[in-house]
Amino acid sequence: MPTSSREDFVNGLLSLLYTSTALWNQTRWNNKPFDDLVEAARATIDAEKRGDYYNRAQIRMRRDVPSIIPFFVDLLAARRKKVAGLDLAPLGVSFFLDEAWIDKSLEADG
Repeated sequence: MPTSSREDFVNGLLSLLYTSTALWNQTRWNNKPFDDLVEAARATIDAEKRGDYYNRAQIRMRRDVPSIIPFFVDLLAARRKKVAGLDLAPLGVSFFLDEAWIDKSLEADG
């Protein structure tokens, strides 16, 4: 059953975070009609029906508001090839600059 990357994202988000039995359902939201819509979307091979099920599930979420996300951390990182040892911290919130160095053996960036 071919799906678009958007559908894959929506399926992952809804299935992993908001269905009643989801492993990462930290909100503990339990909504059987929502679960049924997500399951129906995952089960159908008809792309139009799948999109309709996902839309209806998201409308139900908007109406019932299972969670409030106060902010998103926007992480952007850039570096040059000759800078070595510059990695994001495990949580992605800071750089370990004390382990970075300029590797003169590598070509300079253009």
